[in-house]
Amino acid sequence: MGGFGLVAGFGYDALGADVDYEVAGSAGLVVTAASTSIDASRRLYFVSGSRAFGIVLTLVLEAGLADGFDPLPDHVGAFDPTRGSLFGSAAFRLTI
Repeated sequence: MGGFGLVAGFGYDALGADVDYEVAGSAGLVVTAASTSIDASRRLYFVSGSRAFGIVLTLVLEAGLADGFDPLPDHVGAFDPTRGSLFGSAAFRLTI
């Protein structure tokens, strides 16, 4: 006894935050203070397959693509939030 399964899907992440920050100078005095709002969203695509072995053991494999987030204003740094990324997983599920 065993079976196969296949699932494909689409997702949408959206987040927002209000940020207040201060930067202190060497003497501990506030050099810069600001407030801003950050809103970002991205799309996700995935496919998942499964194979049942008997009635208690299932192998599940998943792969997908997460698009990059919307560009952030004045972003500086090595991490690029607009770049997409691949993801995947493998699991054995035991049902008892």
